[in-house]
Amino acid sequence: MSEAQRKADRRISLVQHDVDNLESAIEDPHERNLDERMDRVGDQVRARAAGPWDEQDAVFEEIRLGPSAEVVRRALLLGQELRLVSESGPRVTVYDTDWVVHFVTSPHSPTVTLHIEHQLGERISSIPWTAKLSEADVLTEITKEWMKARGNIQGVYLEKLFPDLAALLLFASRARRGGITGDPSVVSGLIQIVDDYWVITDERLFPKDKLWYTIEAFQLPDEGWVEHIHNKRWRGESGIDVAIEIARNVIDKSKQTGQDPIVARMEQLKKPE
Repeated sequence: MSEAQRKADRRISLVQHDVDNLESAIEDPHERNLDERMDRVGDQVRARAAGPWDEQDAVFEEIRLGPSAEVVRRALLLGQELRLVSESGPRVTVYDTDWVVHFVTSPHSPTVTLHIEHQLGERISSIPWTAKLSEADVLTEITKEWMKARGNIQGVYLEKLFPDLAALLLFASRARRGGITGDPSVVSGLIQIVDDYWVITDERLFPKDKLWYTIEAFQLPDEGWVEHIHNKRWRGESGIDVAIEIARNVIDKSKQTGQDPIVARMEQLKKPE
């Protein structure tokens, strides 16, 4: 670059600097104040709008912090009211086993019923959780059922049961409002999360981190899905066979039974003679 070119570039730079300073000097202070006020108002609006979500999540978080019959019942009813979980009740895997605990309640019942089931939906026993029973009482009853079935206490870890229930509700809540798919019905009616990855709802199955990749209930018998997902090498590919089998059985059973017997009985009692 020639000396003349360098001097010209230097003059252009100085002129631009002067223009920037001039624009800053004549900037309307009222306009600057308006921008600042709009930012403050925007922050307040967003905080207020998010308030109900925070309160909603706090109800679900209570299950993790201190589960009781009333805490779990309140969270389940809220989840059903918002269509986050299935009306048939969510299911949570008993860690490292093929058992699940199926949580059922209704607005007309003061209790939460814990149905202990095999992963494909076959019922083993039921535990009514009333206000008189503590968390330890309920977990002890589940452990007794395990000992009765297996003859020993080895292999059952119940410490994750309620944290996993809270995690299911919080996942549904946050995924729904995140608007990832643009379709709130995708994250609706959750039944179970298999292997912490495959999400089963009343009508579909999808990966927890790929909400847009949904397998509709009517497509579940198509074995082509299994091969397709294995070929993608997703981190949840190893669990897709089990997830599809569970989803197919659980969704079919839910449609066949229609309504849980406890809920049906409560509805019957409400009707006038």
